[in-house]
Amino acid sequence: MVACLVELMTTMYDAVDVAAIPADAEIVAGYVDGNWPTFDALVKAFPNARHVSITVGATGGAGAMVADCETGDFSPDGAAHWAKGEIDAGRRPCVYYSRSNAAAVSAALSRAGVPTNAVDYWVADWTGAAHVVPGSVATQWASPATGSGGNFDISETVGTWPPPVHVPSPPVPEPVPPIPAPTPGPAPSPTGGFMPPTIKQGDLSGAVRNAQRLLNVHGAGLATDGAFGPATDKAVRNFQTVLHLGVDGIVGPATWTALDTFG
Repeated sequence: MVACLVELMTTMYDAVDVAAIPADAEIVAGYVDGNWPTFDALVKAFPNARHVSITVGATGGAGAMVADCETGDFSPDGAAHWAKGEIDAGRRPCVYYSRSNAAAVSAALSRAGVPTNAVDYWVADWTGAAHVVPGSVATQWASPATGSGGNFDISETVGTWPPPVHVPSPPVPEPVPPIPAPTPGPAPSPTGGFMPPTIKQGDLSGAVRNAQRLLNVHGAGLATDGAFGPATDKAVRNFQTVLHLGVDGIVGPATWTALDTFG
């Protein structure tokens, strides 16, 4: 079961200096154009890793996996135009942008006639703690200036993104509302004991402390103080998103089982 979680969240590195990236990196990202065209060198240096190609639009960027939408590179409208061209060519595009720029990117896609669910999103959210922004396929959470530990950026990817080979894929279907969790009650847990009580924001208990400890196994970075506050609520929702559970911030039977199984 642990192998399944590794498939769900995998660390990705990108850097303008290929030599700075850890030798055991499973996913590496680099530019195909612009001032630091590192992609070809990354492919040679990491032949067994999965490779993510990024374009800044200097050469048009057709065929690259990601458009870099930030100051000096693609504007939101430029990224939307690029995404439409990729879709028309039968490829599924991905747009990289800062979390604070999400509304501008969404509006640009709408102006270009591109459905938001036809595009993948790699979001920069430099909190210094590993996490995945809901709705993104990757979240860049650390840079050299925000605690990456080296001259590189660190992201967490979700699911099978990026695919081993950049191939066309169908649009993501519209989300289906989660099925409400059943009323909790005593039930055997995977470890042979009994299911802990359902907990939610505002609770203070040993069960909360246990949940915080299990969430920290997945990089939440919580204080194990037994107090279910906003930080714990956010960590629970991120975990539920990654595991495709009902995202409600409540640790009930389904979430306890997932925490126990993958912890």
